[in-house]
Amino acid sequence: MLDQSAELAVARAVSARLTERGPFEDDDCVMLIGSTVVGFGHARSDLDLLVSGGTSGRLPLHMFHEGRRVDVDFLYPSAWNETKGWVNACALSVTHPFEGRTPPPVDDRDWWADHLWLYDRVAHGVPITERTATEFLQGTTAEILATAIGNYSRALCARMMRRARMHLRSSNIEAACQYQCEALLAAIEA
Repeated sequence: MLDQSAELAVARAVSARLTERGPFEDDDCVMLIGSTVVGFGHARSDLDLLVSGGTSGRLPLHMFHEGRRVDVDFLYPSAWNETKGWVNACALSVTHPFEGRTPPPVDDRDWWADHLWLYDRVAHGVPITERTATEFLQGTTAEILATAIGNYSRALCARMMRRARMHLRSSNIEAACQYQCEALLAAIEA
């Protein structure tokens, strides 16, 4: 496992350099995210920085600092607030409306995977700057994420079981088995 203090030092140096050169603004929230934060990093792991701020139109950056690859991605507050709202609503119920809209169906797995993955990276991220981290992270916890994943997985399990029963009634054994397997995997995830 990598030394977290060394990773943070590199991330802070990169953040300071990019703030001086212009891609980062003074009020941006910069976070170290990814494998090095959650303990899967190794000597050749890249560093992933996530930057949230009000400046729009910025594109991801890839650079090297002292031989380490650094990937920088930007997350705009409106997009983050939407993701955070959906995941927080999912922690209550996968059918709970958020800002007047119901969430996508549970079988829209790509949508859920993208939003749960992003929330996970932010919830486990380490703020490099303290400028807006408090506001950015407010209401974001690993417990909410775990509850949301559990609710999503249980809802997906129930939906897959209904599909399996429907296919069993129509004597489509192969499809029924497939949906039963999907239900089992969702139950294990829950």
